Amino acid sequence: MNTLKTIIEWALAGGWDMFGHLHNIKGEWLCEDTHLIIQLERFDKRYLLEQIIFDIPFLKALFGEEKVCFYCGFTPGDKCLCRCSICSSYVIPTWQYHGQELVPMTNTARLDYLEKWMEERA
Repeated sequence: MNTLKTIIEWALAGGWDMFGHLHNIKGEWLCEDTHLIIQLERFDKRYLLEQIIFDIPFLKALFGEEKVCFYCGFTPGDKCLCRCSICSSYVIPTWQYHGQELVPMTNTARLDYLEKWMEERA
């Protein structure tokens, strides 16, 4: 499985505009290891994994904006792993929770995390 390609497809399905920062130029795209390559008419534009997954519109399109517990990432209530009253005070959007989880990881760990997240939703 090409994890990067799959997460990009999920984000596109969630409304992410990959070409928005290129002033709506449409082009072909492909993934190579941890790079996204957008093939345009006159040049190829390469993006590192970090440039993609820390793009806030990308995170919002991929993970959504449902409110979750800041500590465990579950919806406050029955599924929350904290099982305490703090969850109702410390909720953040899902995209922000996953974004903060991805920050300290290596690229390999980030792709593993995203692959596991996708498998849980498949």
